[in-house]
Amino acid sequence: MGQVIFNKDLGPVAVYWNSILIGPVVGGVKLKIEAKAVEIKEDAYGAMPADAVFVGLEVPDIEIPIGRFTMAQMETLTKGGTLVGSVLSLANPVGEAMYADAKPLQFRPLVNAVPSAVTTEYITVLKTYPIAAWEIPYDNATQRIHKVKFKVFIKQESPNIYEVLTLGE
Repeated sequence: MGQVIFNKDLGPVAVYWNSILIGPVVGGVKLKIEAKAVEIKEDAYGAMPADAVFVGLEVPDIEIPIGRFTMAQMETLTKGGTLVGSVLSLANPVGEAMYADAKPLQFRPLVNAVPSAVTTEYITVLKTYPIAAWEIPYDNATQRIHKVKFKVFIKQESPNIYEVLTLGE
């Protein structure tokens, strides 16, 4: 049996939050994952560390630039959004925690404009919550992109407690 290839070398992506397709994505998506460590210094070694201690993973907010979208998608992705008919009203949530409503954010490579069915190619960030970050230009040369940032949390319940993401499904 050969090695399982984890992901496509390049190409666009379909993004799902809580199994709901969001997008289309315009301009690409970057997922950054960095292990953090604190250096342990000793005078005898000068500027060089004597050791280092892991202090966890850092996964910064994930920004998804969305092109054309439906009002229902934006209601789902906007805290305090309420869609009545063709009107999306936005409230101003203050003091509301996000973790209890955090859901998985999944990336599936697109092949011929269709999400891949090869589940070993998927990346799933287990606990995320969307935060609207809209900046809507009105001119004759700029496509309107609605950015949604996803706050990433560590999983705090079983199964998979303390996990952040999975590669493959």
